[in-house]
Parts: sequence; structure tokens; C-alpha cells
Amino acid sequence: MLLAGPLFTALMIATLALEGTAPSEKASAATVIQHYTDHEAATVAVSFLLGPAAAVLLVFVSRLRAAIDDRARAARSLLVAGGTIVAGGLVLCATVFNSSLWLPIVIGLAAMLFGAGLAVLRTGILPAWLGWVAVVVGVVSLLGPGGFLGFFVAPVWVGVAGVLLYLRKPVGTDVVL
Repeated sequence: MLLAGPLFTALMIATLALEGTAPSEKASAATVIQHYTDHEAATVAVSFLLGPAAAVLLVFVSRLRAAIDDRARAARSLLVAGGTIVAGGLVLCATVFNSSLWLPIVIGLAAMLFGAGLAVLRTGILPAWLGWVAVVVGVVSLLGPGGFLGFFVAPVWVGVAGVLLYLRKPVGTDVVL
């Protein structure tokens, strides 16, 4: 699954386009029920997209982890832990109302990006600018209102990193998806 990164990006863009604006955490129960009743088809579609998005993200994280050598062992572990938390958060959002479940996703994205960025900078497996973007967005994502940055930048980063990983892979050694 060499193109897991761009596939994750496409699934997340589709999810965001379908989801629209969910009721706030402070919305009344009646407002929440009305919203999900009015948007039932989109809610179901989002639920069906988030599961595959989580699975494809784990494939991407595994692919990136395999490409990182032991010089960045700790960063590699952080990448995997963060990616696992994000995937869990996405699956959780697919099963319940998701207006207040953003925290595990943002924390997981921050850890995943920070770990990936450090690994990129340490090993040179991807361009250094991509590593710096991941480190900065990972840190800023943990700073209160900066969490939205990781939520929107991470899918794009994963897509770009996935394409670059694909391009550096020797032809014929893996199945292309």
C-alpha cells in the first residue's frame, strides 16, 4: 500500500466535506438530536469513511516506520504511538457523536507529526522541510487553540509524505494501491 498517504488524505477531505459543522459541545440535547436527524445520510457516510481512513493511516505509519532506521528509534516509536492514537480516535468518532471527541485525535496527530518530523530530520528519509513542518505543527497543535492546525495540516502532510515515500521506493518491490 505505497499510496496509503494520499489515500488517507483523500478520505479525510471527503469526510470533512460530508461532515460539515457539528453541534458544539454546549449544544442542547434537542439541538444535537435534530442535527444528526437532519444530516443522517452524511453522518452514516462519514462513519463509513472514518474506519477505512484509520486503517489506511496505520498502513502509512507502518510504511514510514519501516523506512526509518535506528538513528531515530525514539522518534519512530512516537510516530507509531501517535498514529495509533489518531486511528483510535477516528474509529471512536465513527461510532458515536463526535463533537467532543477531538482531543485524542489532536493529541495523537501532534505526537505522530512530532515523531515523524524528528525522524525525518534525524535520518533524511524525506526532505528536511517536511520534517520541520511536522515538528512545528506537532508542537503548535498542543498549544491550546493551535490544535486545529494539526487537524487540517496532518492529512496534507501524510499525503505529501506518502507520495515522496512512494517515489523513493524501488519499483517492483511492493504492491501499489
